[in-house]
Amino acid sequence: MSGVILGLSLFLLLIPAGLVIHYFIYGHAGILGVGGCVAAIFLIIALWARPTHFELTGNSFDIVFPLRKKSIPLSDISGARKIASAKDLKNEFGNLMRVGAGGFLGTFGILVGRKKGSLDAYTSRVDNWVLIERISKRWLLISPEQPDRMIELLQKDKNP
Repeated sequence: MSGVILGLSLFLLLIPAGLVIHYFIYGHAGILGVGGCVAAIFLIIALWARPTHFELTGNSFDIVFPLRKKSIPLSDISGARKIASAKDLKNEFGNLMRVGAGGFLGTFGILVGRKKGSLDAYTSRVDNWVLIERISKRWLLISPEQPDRMIELLQKDKNP
């Protein structure tokens, strides 16, 4: 996770904490419900939307979350390459609109673009992403800890 995303995530955690403090100072019971909803959304993002890691197994590329795993057959991956910056991403896909979660712990969901269509995004950094090109479904934008190594492993599978 990049420092920017970590800082933003820690800042956002102040929201439910601030709502609880507000309750204790002013006694507005409804504010606890709001704080509970915000905390529940953050928990869902942490457990369901944000991957803990990516795995390359014998026949699949797996996106591993705390409560689930999404497997993509290697036969559906046609290539992988690095996207160094948001500017590079914008040049290729145009302006992107996120449908999903963004800010807390990263960006997760679908990025809808005008030039090349939509991407599935699982990123927790603001640059140095890996773009995985798929044959039958939306391409993936991910942020593994070692992007160059991930690309090397995915390309190695394509070029034995």
